[in-house]
Amino acid sequence: ELQRKNDHEIYMTSEEATPGVFNTRDHSYDYFTKLRDQYPAIQQKHYLADSLGNFWSLAFYQLYRGEKSNKKFQTVMCPNKDRKRYYSDIFKIAVWNEKLKVYYIVFDERNDVLMMNRDMKAVGNIPVAFTNPQDPDDGPNIYDAVLDKQGRLWLCGSTIWVYDTLLKKLTPAKLRQKIDFAGMELQNMVQRGDYIYFQPSRFSFNAIYRINVNTFDCDSIQLPREIT
Repeated sequence: ELQRKNDHEIYMTSEEATPGVFNTRDHSYDYFTKLRDQYPAIQQKHYLADSLGNFWSLAFYQLYRGEKSNKKFQTVMCPNKDRKRYYSDIFKIAVWNEKLKVYYIVFDERNDVLMMNRDMKAVGNIPVAFTNPQDPDDGPNIYDAVLDKQGRLWLCGSTIWVYDTLLKKLTPAKLRQKIDFAGMELQNMVQRGDYIYFQPSRFSFNAIYRINVNTFDCDSIQLPREIT
């Protein structure tokens, strides 16, 4: 798996090694991280670039971040081993909140969003409302996250969540139009101006939806069957 860092360095991951940087000028491969537990094989599950362009990766609950301006990785166990419930090993996205100076670290099938500062220290978490209240162990499907222009965090997946400033948690969006997003499996979100756009992954929902972040009105654009 490859992702460019600059004109002569490329982030790399492999099935049997920790994340590293390959230098195309001298053909060197460097990595500066060590796992705190020994495993027979290290399989890189997910890697991504955050909203600042930094590189992130997760391997067996070990979270790595490589900054564009730094030649080594910072790493932290996520979460600490004394916690009873580990985060799912399905790392989805890291979103930087410039105003609060925190990262939102989002995992699939997890009932909260982890908050970290620049030093990779956990500074809190945001609960995610259950999508299946009858089974609290059934974690929500979460695939993407964005910040709107007001700095509110939105998630999408098995439904659409938005941060509730009164409840201090992520709750299903209460729209002016009654739309049931259950079953759509919303894979990604894009924020543009006053709107957040999203598209269901299920073939039976052949439309692009959008939500006005000021009024919470929702409308949709029907897509031709040929491209769904």
